Amino acid sequence: MQEIIKAIINIDKRAIQKEKECREYQENLDNQRQSRVIELKNKYETRLNQEISEKRSQLNKEIEEESQSIIREGQKQREAIGQRFEKFEERVSEDAFNMILRNLEE
Repeated sequence: MQEIIKAIINIDKRAIQKEKECREYQENLDNQRQSRVIELKNKYETRLNQEISEKRSQLNKEIEEESQSIIREGQKQREAIGQRFEKFEERVSEDAFNMILRNLEE
């Protein structure tokens, strides 16, 4: 009878030990899973931040190019308007001079 009780106690001890090992194994798996999730999250955030930075840089470059294009176009238009104004000013001056000459001749 004593041996049966010892056998039952040993079985209980082994069951308790197996249960403890299973809990430790589960905790280890949970820790690995959490570490992997954090690693993937950091990797994903890094990749997204890099993509955002690249897109922002690309957009800034495009904006700068467009701004320069607008500035060049504005300068061309300003020069064209300046030339037209000069021609108009010359004609007005010439017309005014001719009008004065006509008035003096009369």
